[in-house]
Amino acid sequence: VKLIYSDGTESTLNSDDYNMVLDTSTIGLQTGKIHYFADEGQFEVRVVDSITQSFREDENVTWTLDSNGTMTINGTGNIPPYVRWELEDYSDIIKEVRIEGDIQRIGFDAFSRLPNLQIVDLGNTVNEIEPMAFAENEKLTAIVLPESVTTIGSNAFSYTGITELTIPASVTTLDGYALSDCPNLEKVTILGEISELPYGIFSNCQKLESISIPNTVTEVQADAFNNCSSLKNIYYGGTEEEWTAISINESNNDLSAVTIHYNSQMPEKIGFAGHSISLKGDIGINFYVNVPDEDVSDGKVKVDFAWTVDGTENTHSVTLSANDKHALGYKVSC
Repeated sequence: VKLIYSDGTESTLNSDDYNMVLDTSTIGLQTGKIHYFADEGQFEVRVVDSITQSFREDENVTWTLDSNGTMTINGTGNIPPYVRWELEDYSDIIKEVRIEGDIQRIGFDAFSRLPNLQIVDLGNTVNEIEPMAFAENEKLTAIVLPESVTTIGSNAFSYTGITELTIPASVTTLDGYALSDCPNLEKVTILGEISELPYGIFSNCQKLESISIPNTVTEVQADAFNNCSSLKNIYYGGTEEEWTAISINESNNDLSAVTIHYNSQMPEKIGFAGHSISLKGDIGINFYVNVPDEDVSDGKVKVDFAWTVDGTENTHSVTLSANDKHALGYKVSC
């Protein structure tokens, strides 16, 4: 078997050196490289750094998969439904999906159940994400929705590993269960002018702690916050009177136990404000953070730190007052 590498060099394998079945129509990705099995009888294996193909249902949309697991999508048109079946030979390899072309719609069940997908970059042209588009990707933790998105279909991101999400102001249609069963989801910011939180939208998101809701919402449908046992804060864009007028349907957690912040937006995170180093005597390193007032309960806030020195992980917790910046001093004897 002759191997032809991407740089043009060649090598030959004896039959004792490999264990594979040559197929006339198989393209497989093995150990970070793409192997192309040529026509029957030639028994030639081409080892390349990437592969480029068109989607079967739309030849105007192409995808390139490199040896790092990054899939880059180009062209003009829509990503067809169920393309994950076209990608079945590469499903274990794909770690990142990046859209760079003029793509308008991501089809039904397009990129679901990719076991190693971690990052999605939707570019700036996608306006519709159909149901199940990215569902059941447990390692998917990072996704930013562009301002072009107007529609998010049911279960579009359910059963993923995302920890927070901002739904841009451009979104006018948000379907049921779109973010359900996300075990690590902690924070959601809704910037648009949607009129309802649809059925089951955050159901079984047991780590969800904070959400911002615009004052255009008039209804919280059934199961929207079902089994959201960690929910502590709702930042509502309207008045208390407007909140009271919202229709909250059955099978939602008791929202009366949640703190409602009226005429409010989600506060920014505690921010790293810098550090200082002292070289007199012991080496002293001080870390500084900014603590927003909204994060302070009873005048205090707990800040957890973790850092590594010479391979040894260290942890420390401090309790600060509002606007207290100096959080931690760390000394190394020498």
